[in-house]
Amino acid sequence: MQKAEFQTALRDKLRKIPLAIRKAWNDTDLHIWWLEERKNDSYLTWDRCSGDPWQWVHGMCRDLIGEHAY
Repeated sequence: MQKAEFQTALRDKLRKIPLAIRKAWNDTDLHIWWLEERKNDSYLTWDRCSGDPWQWVHGMCRDLIGEHAY
């Protein structure tokens, strides 16, 4: 997938986690979730990403975790 497709897929998957749970998450929880999602969904890839996509995941999902999540 290209970057925009990756971001949309990533955010859609994260929104499946109940908001009450995501509001209690921090970066570590997001990282653990990301590792599981990547392991379970071989199609969740970002073509031509320089480096590990994790370095971008936090920025793409920052507004979906923590006390200010929506």
